[in-house]
Amino acid sequence: MTTEEIVRYVMSFIGGGFAVAVGNWLHAGRASQKQQEIVQLRDQLKYLYGPLSYITRKNEQLFALSRAVQGVYGTEFIDKEWSADPDTQQRVQEEATATLDLANAYIQQVVENNKKVLEIMEANWHFADLDDIVVFTEFQVDCIRFATEVHGNLRGRTHQVVYRALGNISYMRPALINRIAEKVEIKQEKIGDLLRPWWRSLWPLKCCPTSRSSGRAEARRSP
Repeated sequence: MTTEEIVRYVMSFIGGGFAVAVGNWLHAGRASQKQQEIVQLRDQLKYLYGPLSYITRKNEQLFALSRAVQGVYGTEFIDKEWSADPDTQQRVQEEATATLDLANAYIQQVVENNKKVLEIMEANWHFADLDDIVVFTEFQVDCIRFATEVHGNLRGRTHQVVYRALGNISYMRPALINRIAEKVEIKQEKIGDLLRPWWRSLWPLKCCPTSRSSGRAEARRSP
């Protein structure tokens, strides 16, 4: 029988005031454990999941901006047929290049943000949940591959067959962004549950009317 079940059982025989005292006594042994859980969850949010959420959300918005610019590029410079006039072609080429540069600038900011993500992960690895290790290491390996295959000395020297065998690289996979957002929400809700007074779960709200609801009831009874 759980502690909550014991309290409910005792309350069925004794008065409410004494039951609260008994409940407090039964929960005293778990208070320290609860506090440790709260501290652990808050540290996870403060040092790892919170900072990661802040940066990954920024990256999510930067990806959206880059996609939007690329969409304009496709609509304006790929789908449209421009005049063959040399001056027009030169102007279109300059505008197309500037548009792609803008899209790439947003991605470059993602690259800079990823460096911060790596630093946070490396410094606070011990705060990670075990079920997040695979997602985190996948991101780290992607960053290593970008540094080696795309931005490193091997750029352009490796055969395409090798790239296909290694698989796709991502600046930041949606799985990481979604996982971090999910974990932040779960941990915040867990802290709220742990901080909630134990006796709140023992009495339904309908049995504990507030003064406001009582006032409305009195008003309805008044002529």
